[in-house]
Amino acid sequence: MNQQPKTSPSSVAGDLVVIQRNRTSGAGKSHQALLELIRELRNRQLCVRMFSNRDQLDEFINSGHVNGRLRCIVAAGGDGTVASLFNRHPNRVIALLPMGTENLVARHLNMPCNGSVVADVIEAGHVERFDTAQAGENRFLLMASAGIDAEVVRCLHAIRSGHIRRWTYIRPILQTFASYRFPEITVMDADTRNTVTGSHIIVSNFGEYGFGLQLNPDADPTDGQLDICVFRKRSLMHTAIHAVRSLFRAQNDQHVVRFRSQHVSLSETRILDAEGRRSPAIPLQTDGDIAGQLPINIQINAAAMQVLVRGA
Repeated sequence: MNQQPKTSPSSVAGDLVVIQRNRTSGAGKSHQALLELIRELRNRQLCVRMFSNRDQLDEFINSGHVNGRLRCIVAAGGDGTVASLFNRHPNRVIALLPMGTENLVARHLNMPCNGSVVADVIEAGHVERFDTAQAGENRFLLMASAGIDAEVVRCLHAIRSGHIRRWTYIRPILQTFASYRFPEITVMDADTRNTVTGSHIIVSNFGEYGFGLQLNPDADPTDGQLDICVFRKRSLMHTAIHAVRSLFRAQNDQHVVRFRSQHVSLSETRILDAEGRRSPAIPLQTDGDIAGQLPINIQINAAAMQVLVRGA
């Protein structure tokens, strides 16, 4: 049975709101929403401090000046901004102003890019706790994966400059598809009840995934479990078919294995080529950022993140 998130309507107090702005996110309507948020918070007699430099924000938050005053930190950016704030300040309450490309956490919470709405949410102070997950030392919110999408992310960040939009992925996708060698990855849960080998592993906390794909659509960030999807085939054709099926939430794929666990390990079979060289290490991506390489352990952290949400 799923555990319902704990709601604390009056648990957030203080007159200070700190905003972490992602300098590469937001233009046009998003920028106007940010200005509206600042104006609306000040109209509510709240003090506002905004930072685009993460180190400066961290120094300010960790100083003695905010003790007892900090109501929340606003992630004004995409999912990467939310994840970064949680990693750096896991015990603070976070509010969302979605200004990124996908904004999957905000989509799950039905949080719009609207400064007035976000100001209302901050003023109301309804806090819910959500699970997070951890891959090695890195905490993440949405999902982790190893396989072709992680390789696309690796290529993207190697050539990235500025704000990421959906079309930004075209070049790294084409580069990856042109040369990708499908690896053999083994995922095993803590009790070794499930040991499965495939070419693409997705470990989800939230059900949302980029580009509208439904890879683990039943994942619930309040149930204390990770949802694992293992795609077993090793070809571009089958991968493309699987992606199309995922768009329509078709889960009865004979090439896919799914299970739930609180703790899984991912490892790869390193193969020697004809010249005796080992195959390259397999990257892991979490929430759209590279987060190391295999082998790695991933575990759930139940009810670890406090987020301001819209009231009923």
